Amino acid sequence: MPYHPSAEAQKLIDRLVGDGSAEEPWAGKPLPKHVAIIMDGNGRWAGDRGLPRIEGHREGIQSVRAVAQACRKLEIPYLTLYAFSTENWKRPRTEIAALMKLLRDFLKEEIPEMLENRIRLDSIGNIKKLPLYVQHQLSKTSR
Repeated sequence: MPYHPSAEAQKLIDRLVGDGSAEEPWAGKPLPKHVAIIMDGNGRWAGDRGLPRIEGHREGIQSVRAVAQACRKLEIPYLTLYAFSTENWKRPRTEIAALMKLLRDFLKEEIPEMLENRIRLDSIGNIKKLPLYVQHQLSKTSR
């Protein structure tokens, strides 16, 4: 399925790799081989806009796609996302369930493109605590 970024995600892509209207911001400069991001603030982002927290998490997925696209374009080989900490288990059960479903759905959608682009996803941490349906999708991405 082709990725069509949201308006905010497109702004992020444009900031990272340029929008084609001028010289790309990284032209001629050394680029990192590894980018690491702590995913935080999606719920607050939604709250600041009067939206349910889950909408912030959905927009966070768009940002992940935007950053991954930018890394591919800039040929940055490694991207690390710190996405779910042990502290997140203290959230309401409904929010955790929604996050797990978002992760599962994201992985299902992205697996074909990941395989096509030879992208490997390594999960770090106590994967056994995640629901089996998420563990199953994660196992497909690390092959």
